[in-house]
Amino acid sequence: RRMFNAGYRRIVDSLLCGIWPRVNFWDIVYFRHYRNMLGGHLRLVFVDVVTTPSRSIEWLRAVHGARVLPVFAPAQAAGAVAAGLFFDYASALDAHNAGPPLPCNEIKLVDDANSQFLADDEPNPRGAIAVRGPNVSAARWNESSVKLGDGWQVLPYLGEILPNGALEVLGCTSAVVHSSLSGLGKQVVVLEQLERALLSSPSVVDACVASLSQSRLDIVVYPRTVELPAAAKRLKKEYRLAQVNEYPWCVDYIRERLIEAAVNAGFRWIADIPAADIRVKIVTKQFSLSNGLLLSNGSYNRSGAKNIMTSASS
Repeated sequence: RRMFNAGYRRIVDSLLCGIWPRVNFWDIVYFRHYRNMLGGHLRLVFVDVVTTPSRSIEWLRAVHGARVLPVFAPAQAAGAVAAGLFFDYASALDAHNAGPPLPCNEIKLVDDANSQFLADDEPNPRGAIAVRGPNVSAARWNESSVKLGDGWQVLPYLGEILPNGALEVLGCTSAVVHSSLSGLGKQVVVLEQLERALLSSPSVVDACVASLSQSRLDIVVYPRTVELPAAAKRLKKEYRLAQVNEYPWCVDYIRERLIEAAVNAGFRWIADIPAADIRVKIVTKQFSLSNGLLLSNGSYNRSGAKNIMTSASS
């Protein structure tokens, strides 16, 4: 484990400096064997920037030795409208962005009333993402067209333009809540952005924010398989997977890991919320269509997560 962590950190440090490590000591002693077990031919990966945590992009690049390009590919366009650049390894990790618009597209931000994000916000413009180009459809099937004119299509996503011209996709316009739970005044929270922060924790595989209200924050979590057994052994606690929610220490442990990940990602106000107001429900199976926690497009089913939280409290 120590060798893996040391090698992983060295490779990530190189990537953040814009250096692609080809053949190095860590490849020879560890990573090459791991890649060969999986075929050893993974060269290029395109990932959806909306749903893929930065930690996953980092993992694919470091462990698999593959070029990983984040793309923004909404259903309203045929293919992507923005994509990351080769050799730009740091931006998708430091600021979860999709890179600049493709040459065939123009992208701009427009004011969004619900989130109160404005195109002239400082230091970076924020708002609803509007796109136009030959690959942009007039509307989705059986939906009315929502245009600004001159071919612009307003997408159901919020974005932010970074100083280098890259587009950061914050999340869906429908997943915006206003909460004063932290006691620091009203916070405008894009739930998908918060979920990406929670997923940056190495302790969890899936994490869906079921609700964020004025009184509490509800999160449904599927932890990493070995996380709780290892913690139980280390802390000398009793643990059984089937009764995981009956052990208060398990819930407290995962809650602490989630808060830590959120604070590290910039959601510092979560640390000010009383622990009793952050309800965590641990599920024993990974999110899927069969357990109602995934939608057919691979995104989290927030309604399914709410149902689980409701049944847990009843």
